[in-house]
Amino acid sequence: MLSQYASTLVAGSRALCQGAAALTSQAAARRFASSHPAHEAHEDSYLSSQQQQVIEREDRFGAHNYAPIPVVLNRGEGVFLWDVDGKRYYDFLSAYSAVNQGHCHPKVLVDEGLAANSERLGVQLRQRLAAIPSPLVKSVRGKGLLDALLIDESHGVSAHDVCIRLRDNGLLAKPTQKNIIRFAPPLVMTAEQLHECCDIIQHTIVSFGR
Repeated sequence: MLSQYASTLVAGSRALCQGAAALTSQAAARRFASSHPAHEAHEDSYLSSQQQQVIEREDRFGAHNYAPIPVVLNRGEGVFLWDVDGKRYYDFLSAYSAVNQGHCHPKVLVDEGLAANSERLGVQLRQRLAAIPSPLVKSVRGKGLLDALLIDESHGVSAHDVCIRLRDNGLLAKPTQKNIIRFAPPLVMTAEQLHECCDIIQHTIVSFGR
């Protein structure tokens, strides 16, 4: 069974292209929630019974390595991922080592000019993130389309809280090093898609102040 955590799902892109079901079964999220009890009820209430069953299966049989975002995925294409219930997400879990060219992408970097696209869109992404009108945004950093937003947790909101609400709004990103959210979309992302994602991120972060 090709079952990967959300933070490492990107490594399963080839399997997705072959029609395999690469699932991010979030058993570790429960272990994370045990130390963050305020998150657990909301995370579980979002999940369907089908996702819960997969999570419970991985909790029993899977390796317990990371504390991923609780969502169970079964396919990906381009910049998008779909969960087992059919909901579509923007994939900001891509990384410099796997699937940064997009899921099931048949062409190579040179053919698509993806490096240049990454540099151009990365500047736009960091500008949009830095302009979010919220005290939660402490700083923004990165290069190309591998970027990070530092959350000021002194306001009572954690990076994990933001990532859970981003998931609810259709974008998957991973909190790292406690107060940092890593944004790493596939290099095939278009400017239009990027700005739609920036709208989602801004709406999500600003919503914590309402």
